[in-house]
Amino acid sequence: MGTHVSGAGRRLVTAGAVGALVTGALSMGGVPAYAAEPGIRGTVVDSKGNPVTGFLEVREPDGSYVTSDYVSLGRIDAVVPAGTYVLEFDPSSNRLADEFYLDQGSLATATQVTVADGPVQLSPWTIDNAPFAKGTVTDAAGRPIPYASVAVFDAATGTQRSINYAEKDGTFEVPTGTGDVKLRFSADDYATEWYNDQPSLAAANAVSGSAAGTSVGSVALTKGATISGKITSATGVPLERAYVYAFDPTTGATGGDYTDSTGSYVLEGLAAGSYRLEATDEIGEYRDTYYNNVEDSAAATLVPAAKDQAVTGINIAMAAIEREPVTGVDVSGTVTDEAGRPLVGVRVSAETTPADLDDRQYTSVLTNRAGVYQFTELDGVPDDAVKLRAEGFGPREEDATNYEAFGVTGAYYGGSESPVNAAAVSLGTLPTTANIQLTRQGGIQGTVTSEAGETLRGAGVVAYDEDGDYIADTGVKADGTYKFSSLRPGTYTVSFGAEEHLPEFWNSTVRSKATKVTVTSAARTPGIDASLSKTLVAIDRPTITGDALVGTTLTADPGVWNVMARAKISYTWLADGVAVGTGATLTLDGSLLGKSISVSVGSTVETEKKVYTGTAVSDATDAVQAETRTKAKAKKGKVKVKVSAPVDASAIDGKVAVKLVINKKKAVKVGSAKVNNGKGTVKIAKVLGSKKFAKAMKKLKGKKAKKAKVAFVFTAKNFVESQSTISKKKLEKANKGVKGGKKGKKGKKGKK
Repeated sequence: MGTHVSGAGRRLVTAGAVGALVTGALSMGGVPAYAAEPGIRGTVVDSKGNPVTGFLEVREPDGSYVTSDYVSLGRIDAVVPAGTYVLEFDPSSNRLADEFYLDQGSLATATQVTVADGPVQLSPWTIDNAPFAKGTVTDAAGRPIPYASVAVFDAATGTQRSINYAEKDGTFEVPTGTGDVKLRFSADDYATEWYNDQPSLAAANAVSGSAAGTSVGSVALTKGATISGKITSATGVPLERAYVYAFDPTTGATGGDYTDSTGSYVLEGLAAGSYRLEATDEIGEYRDTYYNNVEDSAAATLVPAAKDQAVTGINIAMAAIEREPVTGVDVSGTVTDEAGRPLVGVRVSAETTPADLDDRQYTSVLTNRAGVYQFTELDGVPDDAVKLRAEGFGPREEDATNYEAFGVTGAYYGGSESPVNAAAVSLGTLPTTANIQLTRQGGIQGTVTSEAGETLRGAGVVAYDEDGDYIADTGVKADGTYKFSSLRPGTYTVSFGAEEHLPEFWNSTVRSKATKVTVTSAARTPGIDASLSKTLVAIDRPTITGDALVGTTLTADPGVWNVMARAKISYTWLADGVAVGTGATLTLDGSLLGKSISVSVGSTVETEKKVYTGTAVSDATDAVQAETRTKAKAKKGKVKVKVSAPVDASAIDGKVAVKLVINKKKAVKVGSAKVNNGKGTVKIAKVLGSKKFAKAMKKLKGKKAKKAKVAFVFTAKNFVESQSTISKKKLEKANKGVKGGKKGKKGKKGKK
């Protein structure tokens, strides 16, 4: 290997010195007569030849740390003093393995590198893949589950090493490192499981990765087992807002759910096992109770659930807590939604009313299952008044047709959401009643896919209020669906985004043109869907302003695109489809006469991962015309007509119509002539002697007849009409004495 020489300060090296370099540890190439600063240079790539980024650690042969150098895009250029070293490369990507030079797995076997007076050039260094496992995540029918999570745990310690995600087609590759690991798979709406079809870390099969990738095959996720039932009082009254907790003592698997207004619960996505179920009451009206109606966990009856089994009828009856009747109630009331339904388990706070809001003091209680709250110790409040606030909450159930699927917005007694405007409750006369009404929220739902109908990685949806302020966001599930359930009734705009796709607002547009979405109480507005594109699209096509006349300038408007921010716009002008110019404007010259002009607009948006492009073409203009100027001059029995325009005269071919002007709005055609190369000739005698002229003159009487004018009007395809007028008197004068002219001698002879 030859040593690379560069830089200044080179000096002569003796043959003896060169010989010393190649003895002992391996020297990476001889040192030439002139050497630069001592150092290490080289390249590092992966198995596919791609440059690798990471850190190069330089060590003494005994492992002592010397220095480290950041390697960008595979280029090693480290400055070190003369000596013998061992090199270790730590790649930034966890897909690649840590290595010692050259392709060695340990310090002991590493190739030593000797650096003398100049830089040493390393042999090309290829970093191997780190050990990894691979496979495919599917559903029970074998369909890929896009973007399922795959977590890697150390088999010996149980600690999590990493979490990764499957590709759109369900395939995955996860780094395992050295030693055995265990893999956990999960996805929205599917039960979590461990490899291979196991319910827990302890039961999972271990996997050992390899540089070639250890395949675990197809991992099929299922919806999991469910356990359902009802929670009631001892007398059979359904209990809303009781919490049911499931725990498998063997695997540690858990599940939980609150009961709805009918007392029903459903524990979903459970791994196979035997579960101990406990019902608890956060409101404090009933005792904690295990299945089957016992209060001692040791006496609980376990509920077995096989894989994907639906276990039903697991009911628990809770005994009421015996309490003394509540006395001395100062303030009480009922918290309901706008439909009058009582709200269970809502926290109601009583706030004092000092002059400075920062000095407020609080006490709070929960509403019972009738929505009733009670305060018993407010009569001693020094301000003699309190403000009462009921806290809002999010959706309590998943059922989209159930009002419990929506949250409620918190408010003070009287309806205000601000403590400043809230109505105070006087404590002068007790007891008093103060009912509070809260607003049930609503939602939005829909699907987000690619234009081809595929699900998208990292897709999300954002809702904005009427002022354009951010309100909420939510992710998109593996099946492409999403939903909001905690939006106040009102009007919103909705935006969509996903990895490697362009964002947009509903309905397929930008923010300024977004279609409003109306949300009502206790309902979810459906059909707010998006099909995201990888191509820039003009929502409003480009347009052209200006007159299509030779000599004028047309201006292009790029239109409105699905992404406007950071867009680079380019323009190509087309004449009958052929490119004739670039830029935002085009000045029309004579070569474009008769051609229709359009503009093709290109848009480019660059991101860190991708460049998006798109093209849109405007409507074409009418054929380009040229404005004309017509001059008519009468002499020697003829009218010479000359037409000029900002084009070559050879292109000016048309007709000149001769018209007797009756008034400002009316003229009668009395003759015509051809115009070639911008020139034409009209015989005066032919005009004045025509029957049409005589007939038209009869309509003019007195002064109008004496002042009559004749217009010479030029018309031609792609030219703007123009005219010149000559009085009847001038025409007659120019025609006197001309053969065929009025009263001319030659004219009389000509008639004989």
